[in-house]
Amino acid sequence: MEWTFYIIIGWVIIFFIYQGLKPSIDKNDSNLLAQKFYDLGDLKGFKLHQIISKVGEPSSITRNGEGIVCTWSKTHYTITIGFDNDENFIGIYEEQKLSKDITKWW
Repeated sequence: MEWTFYIIIGWVIIFFIYQGLKPSIDKNDSNLLAQKFYDLGDLKGFKLHQIISKVGEPSSITRNGEGIVCTWSKTHYTITIGFDNDENFIGIYEEQKLSKDITKWW
């Protein structure tokens, strides 16, 4: 019965360690995504598939009669980019980067 207590305490400790590290892991993912877009430089002349090959799949893709809107999003960084129907870059609609770590709960 004593070993059960130690297993439960061990899982509780692991949970709190993970919760403490999670914000920094999320922030690193966000910084990596932002850095990938920064490394691309000026996006004029890029096609959607070229951007995807460099930064990865978007979190969402919306197609309408006027074109395509793609959003790449991580916890601390989001960028929304528009493309025409031929998947040519039109412009960056929105870009947000949270500089403060607001995910800590203690």
